[in-house]
Amino acid sequence: MASKEWSAETKQRAENAMEDLEAFYDDFCNLTPFGRRPEMPKLEQLHARVMGACDADGYVLQKLTSLTGHCKRLAVQRPPLDFDESEACRQGLSCVSSIRAQLHVHGFVERYDRPRQ
Repeated sequence: MASKEWSAETKQRAENAMEDLEAFYDDFCNLTPFGRRPEMPKLEQLHARVMGACDADGYVLQKLTSLTGHCKRLAVQRPPLDFDESEACRQGLSCVSSIRAQLHVHGFVERYDRPRQ
């Protein structure tokens, strides 16, 4: 599948939004549930930025919605006894990786993997 050629400005906006989402999620997972809750509004802002940068791709929307669900579960201050925090973090990271991969497939970002990896 050939990717559409996007303007440099569009690509830069998508890359910046994706880098900010990745940095947010890295920081979010390192917080306690009490520290995560106040960070949730930032996720909403990043959600809007990523969707605006990727031409409202349906798959990206689905993964962002899943990521929001994982973040909400991680922000619960009294999680259920069977809650596995590390598994929830891995599932959220999978969503973040899938979003970057989809943006790469459509030509919004140059790199398939995270630049810091």
